[in-house]
Amino acid sequence: MQLNVIFVSSDYSLLDRLGDPRLGFDRSDIQHLIYAGEKLPDKMFSLLTEQWGVGVDLATSLIDHFGGNIYDVYLQLSELGRKGVRYCPGFHSQSESVLRCLSDVSGRVRMRELLTELAEHGFSPVHDRTDPVVQDICKYNAAGLVRRQQATVIGLPDSVWGNYTVGLIPVKQSIRLVIAKALDRRMHSTVEIVQVYEASSQPNKKAKLSK
Repeated sequence: MQLNVIFVSSDYSLLDRLGDPRLGFDRSDIQHLIYAGEKLPDKMFSLLTEQWGVGVDLATSLIDHFGGNIYDVYLQLSELGRKGVRYCPGFHSQSESVLRCLSDVSGRVRMRELLTELAEHGFSPVHDRTDPVVQDICKYNAAGLVRRQQATVIGLPDSVWGNYTVGLIPVKQSIRLVIAKALDRRMHSTVEIVQVYEASSQPNKKAKLSK
C-alpha cells in the first residue's frame, strides 16, 4: 500500500530538519509540499489595524520587521504591552544563526553572496543542493531549501526560478533584516582593517581605528 502525503508548512526549513536520522522520519511518502509562510502585507495590515486595533505607524513597522508572520507579531505586541520595551528586528536566536553562517571561513565569499541575495531578494537560486555553504545555511536555520518541482510556495512568483530547480528562502521576513544588519557590520569591520593596513604601510601616517 502506497501512502501519498501532501505536506503543508509555514516553515521552509522544516522538511530538511525532519531528515535528521535521529528522528527516524520517513520523507519518501511526501509527494508534494505547500509552503504558506506568511500573510500578504496588505492582509496583515488589515488584520493589525482593523481587527487588532494597532495604530497605522506601529502596524507598518511590525510588517517591515516581521512580515506577515502572525505569531512573531503577536509575540512582539505582547512584549510591548507587558514590558513597554523597544523592540528590534529579529530575535537573539536569529542573530546567532546568521553569525554562525558568517563564521564559516572556508566558504566565506560564497556565504556572503547567498546571504546577500536572501536579504535583498528573499530568494537565492542554488546550483547544487549538496553545496556545503548551502547546507550550513539550512543547518543554522537561516533559510530553507525548496525544490521547485516538489513544492508550491505561496507568494513566490514562478518567474524568480529561471532555469533553477532548487532555491533558498529565508525562514522568516525578520531574518532578512538580521542578515542585512550582520552583513553591514561585517563590511564595516573589513573596511576598518584595510584602512589600518594601508595606514601602517605608509611611514608618515599613523594607523588608526575608526570608532
